[in-house]
Amino acid sequence: MRRLPLVIAAWMPLAPAWAAKIVAPESVRVNGSPTAPSLPVLPVSAVLPGAAPTLSAVPGLTAASISDAPISAQKLVEKVAAPLADPKIDAASHLDAVYDSVERNGAVEEMVAAPADGPSRRRSFGLTKVAAPTAKTLRHEYKSPEGAQARELQRLTASLSENFLPPAKTAVVTEAVDSNRPTVVILSPASRHKVAIAREGGKQSPGDVHLALDASWLIQEEGPDGRTRLLLKKGVTFDDQGRATVVEYHVPRVVRYFANYFTLGANDRDDGLPFEKNLDLPQSNSLKLEAFVNDKLRMSLVGAANGVEVPPVQAFAMPRHPLAVAASADAGPIQATAAPTRDVQSVADVRRPVDELVEQISSLVAQSQSPGAAKRAIGAEIVVEPAGSRSSSLHRAPFIPQQRIHIAARLFALLSDPKMTDRGEVLVTGTIRYEDGSREVRLVRVPAAGVRRRVARVVAGSDIRVQVDRFSQRYAGEEIVVKPSGPQFHSGRGVEFFRKEQRVEMTVHALAIASDLMMSEDGAVIVMGRVNSAPLERGGRKMETTLRVLVARTPSGGAKTMDVFARVGSWGKPTTAEAADPRDSAVIESWEKLLKDWSLTPKQAEALDRRVRDMGEAMLQAIMKMEKALRRSPGEPYQAQTDLIGLDVMIEKRGGELVPVMIEVNDHDSGGQYDMDARIAKDRVGRHSREWVATMLQRGRRDALRGKRIVIVGAGYEGKRFIFEKAKDLGVQIVLVDKPDTFAKNLVSEMIASDNSRPEEALAKTRKKLLASARKNGKIDGLTTFWEDDVPLAAGLAEAMGLPYHTRAAAQAVRSKAQTRDVLEKAGMPTPRHRDVINLNTAQDDSARARLLADFIIAADFVGYPAVLKPAFGAAAMGVKRVDDRAQAVAAFKEMARMVSPETDAIFKQGTGLVLEQYLDGPEWDADVVMQGGKAVFASLTDNKPTREPYFLAAGCRLPSLLSEGRQKESMALAVRSAQALGLTDGVIHMEGKYTSEGARLIEANGRMGGEYVRDWVKAVWGVDLVEENLLAAVGIPIKPFMPEEPLAYLDGDFIIPDKSGVIAFFDLPKKARDDPGFGELRVMKKVGDRIAVPPDGYDRAGMLVARGATGKQAELKLRELKAKLLLDIQ
Repeated sequence: MRRLPLVIAAWMPLAPAWAAKIVAPESVRVNGSPTAPSLPVLPVSAVLPGAAPTLSAVPGLTAASISDAPISAQKLVEKVAAPLADPKIDAASHLDAVYDSVERNGAVEEMVAAPADGPSRRRSFGLTKVAAPTAKTLRHEYKSPEGAQARELQRLTASLSENFLPPAKTAVVTEAVDSNRPTVVILSPASRHKVAIAREGGKQSPGDVHLALDASWLIQEEGPDGRTRLLLKKGVTFDDQGRATVVEYHVPRVVRYFANYFTLGANDRDDGLPFEKNLDLPQSNSLKLEAFVNDKLRMSLVGAANGVEVPPVQAFAMPRHPLAVAASADAGPIQATAAPTRDVQSVADVRRPVDELVEQISSLVAQSQSPGAAKRAIGAEIVVEPAGSRSSSLHRAPFIPQQRIHIAARLFALLSDPKMTDRGEVLVTGTIRYEDGSREVRLVRVPAAGVRRRVARVVAGSDIRVQVDRFSQRYAGEEIVVKPSGPQFHSGRGVEFFRKEQRVEMTVHALAIASDLMMSEDGAVIVMGRVNSAPLERGGRKMETTLRVLVARTPSGGAKTMDVFARVGSWGKPTTAEAADPRDSAVIESWEKLLKDWSLTPKQAEALDRRVRDMGEAMLQAIMKMEKALRRSPGEPYQAQTDLIGLDVMIEKRGGELVPVMIEVNDHDSGGQYDMDARIAKDRVGRHSREWVATMLQRGRRDALRGKRIVIVGAGYEGKRFIFEKAKDLGVQIVLVDKPDTFAKNLVSEMIASDNSRPEEALAKTRKKLLASARKNGKIDGLTTFWEDDVPLAAGLAEAMGLPYHTRAAAQAVRSKAQTRDVLEKAGMPTPRHRDVINLNTAQDDSARARLLADFIIAADFVGYPAVLKPAFGAAAMGVKRVDDRAQAVAAFKEMARMVSPETDAIFKQGTGLVLEQYLDGPEWDADVVMQGGKAVFASLTDNKPTREPYFLAAGCRLPSLLSEGRQKESMALAVRSAQALGLTDGVIHMEGKYTSEGARLIEANGRMGGEYVRDWVKAVWGVDLVEENLLAAVGIPIKPFMPEEPLAYLDGDFIIPDKSGVIAFFDLPKKARDDPGFGELRVMKKVGDRIAVPPDGYDRAGMLVARGATGKQAELKLRELKAKLLLDIQ
């Protein structure tokens, strides 16, 4: 048997005298038969290219510069700002300031320049650039290793089958796909979890959400400023029935959202990293955020600062972790110490030959999986034992190669054992098993001479041991968990449980983690109190339980816990569904089953579920806050943010209460989606990703909207400033058509002066100016208006320029209430009796007045009483009055002659005609509808409180509607059918109606977004921004606003209308009332010193008081309480 020396020159400048040797037999007799000839022994330098730097070799950091003193968050925060205990201080923001201040001083400066793991510590996937940028294209294309794409397509078939979906079809698209589509690309392996996510994408927006299974399916496009974008050549997409298609695009498709799973932290590969460089595209996660969110120490501190229950922690921060270079302090249950660099380096040298053996075994197994390999490996194991003790079952318990930390811990434990002498040695044997029954063996001998004392000294005297002893002494529990922190440590890697008294074993394991090749310089070792799962048995066995809580950023920027499931495994083992050793994998169960097994009452179960969900949302909200303060470094993506996290939560029984405790946070590579669909909740497929997919798509739409030039016709009044501010936030260039002195002139990209009060004249002049602007400043992409008076002009301009909007006929019809009634009646819509009436003020003499009055009486008698008299052109119930008999009708008709005139309001320049119509009984409603291409894509129904008759002054409203489900559907359907009959095709519209004793009836239609509070209310209740949707519709970007399953809030508001006209002497709501969680807002419309006129003098309102609640009733009671505290004095 010949011995081959292990090549280690690439790892160390000088090989120590105790360097181990690998024994590589030509054949080993197994079960009486010789094996096939061994595969070639590869030098370690070939398996792991590059050299691993020592910890002290990092530029700017030496062992002497690292403080070993205990540190913690709280005093660190005190140094920067204020204590966490101060309720006025946002603790999460201050904590981020601490980290950010350390980063500015260079502690993690180079984290983005290279992967956190370092290229020498992990195998590169082998991505190669095959198309360099040229002066014309500036495009980069990449090629993956041979066979990589084929393997993923094979895996796709298996994953589809596991999700109970048919095999994928193939298709070729030869024409260019509309670049306005919200094209989402998820660069990931074809795992069953990613298939489940993409399937939900097909349900929400068929054909837009793609899985890119190989880096070669993407093109990186680089602009003159160095910013990059992505194009898609090929992808796996789904329809709304879950059918997959592998689509090849002959004209690469413009990508609008990117999620990258080809990272070292997510999938132990790096071929997605080139696409992140200077990427200016909405992105989920990033290399930097991957390290940020998966930092277990940081997340424990963030959780504690935000009221989330976390276990006590003692952490050992690696040299480039921000807390490794901070000053000493004390944060109570969460403490951190810089890892002792010299001690870690010392044991790292000892374990290096063993790591090389493990890597070589892993490499040989991987090679055997390649096409054309002589034989295929079916498994491998590593045994660590002292020489001469092969009969010991304790020492011969095998590991798999992925358990490198446990292998090193066993090595350190044996070397530091007092029974070990200088003449002893530790044998590490690696065995590969092949399909043909043969085996291959590799062996490393680690002599104890020269290293035994070193390891024993480190184990007994390092600062890790000191802090472990201190933590064990102050910790009240019985068991302690030791685990690594960092994105690369997932699926239970390196996690181990210990009894409290096993301090030596904990120290050894912590050293094994700190010295592991996968440990990044900004990582940490976590020693934490063990959370004891609430009692649970399966088959008479005590089980360990962990919850996975999936939380997503919503399209409106909130946080929503989408779903929760449980992982149930053997007691004392990490409960992960995809453990490194499959024998340790936990079973997936529903959260509802656990709640039932714990025999909770419905009320108790609901309360516990709410606490868990609130915990998830609180953590994501805290992360989102902290990310806003992060500074972008050169080379990083521009629009990366955390859109999905997965919390690991354990339920602990304390006395008679079940308490959720957060163990850690995981980034967007949080699995379990397949398990939810296929194993737990087949009736709610996709719920695990609903909000996240909706956010992907909406961010994609915003990306398509960014930079578009949109004409807004008419700014309206100062209260519409928020429209222009939102457009600016979205990156939209607004071209405003309005009078030169408008309030919005400095809020837009371009002003086009126009007297919109003369629409026909303005149409001709403005069209020419817009065409000239397009030639000079670029294409006009869309046109809209938010101002009632300018709907007809906007429709005329859109028609003249070929832009999507309502037709001119529709705009005229909805501006005139008389025409609205006529159009709907002709379309067969249910319409109240009505007659058009000529205003008395048009009469030139007494004879004409008499004729008009006689005609009015005839019309009134036809309509009947009670009736409603209103201006044909108008808004906000101005001039609207109920009449109950002929005398009242005549008096109102005469009053209208004075009120409905261009001299009283400019809106009547469009006409002074009147409409007399049948009075409708029943509750009033408003429908806010988003139309695109003549179809309704969103609708929200608001209840209007009974108006102050006879003048119909609005008194208040509620959202969501409290009408029965049937009445809501009927009212919504009427609003949409009426809009379609009128020709309102594109944009946000506001329809008003009643649910009468004869069913739903329309009162009036408006071809623009509702005014005042409407946008804010719809956003607060449904998370849909009507301004954003209106701009998207204006440029033809396909829209489908996301509706949450339940309202985000219930709102109840009353307009503040005094009993008399006069001057406001005092108007306020006390601070204590404003601080009430149920207080929504006090929208001030008139301030102290202003004159206010109420009917019949005018139609003013002092303001609007709004309350919010978890139910409609709760909001109603809160509003009543707040109104009692409102102070208003009219003189």
